[in-house]
Amino acid sequence: MAGPSTSTYAILGLLSLAPMSGYEAARAAERSISYFWPISKTHVYSELARLEELGWATGDDVRQESVPDKRVFTITRAGETALDQWLLEGGVPDDRFRSPFLIKLFIGHRIPRERILKMVAEYQEDVEAEREALQQIVDTLAPVPEAAYARASALFGLRIAEAIVRWADEVEDAVPSRRISIDPRRAKAKKAKELFESAPPPPHRLSR
Repeated sequence: MAGPSTSTYAILGLLSLAPMSGYEAARAAERSISYFWPISKTHVYSELARLEELGWATGDDVRQESVPDKRVFTITRAGETALDQWLLEGGVPDDRFRSPFLIKLFIGHRIPRERILKMVAEYQEDVEAEREALQQIVDTLAPVPEAAYARASALFGLRIAEAIVRWADEVEDAVPSRRISIDPRRAKAKKAKELFESAPPPPHRLSR
């Protein structure tokens, strides 16, 4: 197995809240960290196996009536130490946000305006659904003191979703009424290169 990754520590973090079976951990991840760190059910199970191999979690088989038996994982003292070291070591790593949608929008001069607007509307609809889910999480966690940090994480996602929804409302006016035509093989492409050179590189913290 490869060394511990962010996903490894993310699942270890879930176990720092309570013992969980693979199903419970996958469900917990889906309804919490997946909003900012997507991780599949299969990946959750592989990380639990990794944690057990590292000695950071122990797995105990639990017999159940009428349903299949399950294996419940509990964080060990060594796991707590490893998690705390990871949480406290160095500074906060830079975020890296990748969006295929924004790549397509960036090259939107090759897409008909109607298609661009349809893409934006569909994107806004998806984000609005996420915004509603995050709002429900924020509201649910508000009266639970122990969930203060989980709520702060959800609030971060909520504010971003709200901003994206507002941004999508502005795009229709920003998209040119006529399709922009650019010949990539034109003799004079100096202006495009000048624009790239004039744009400042993103600060590390903002290069999401």
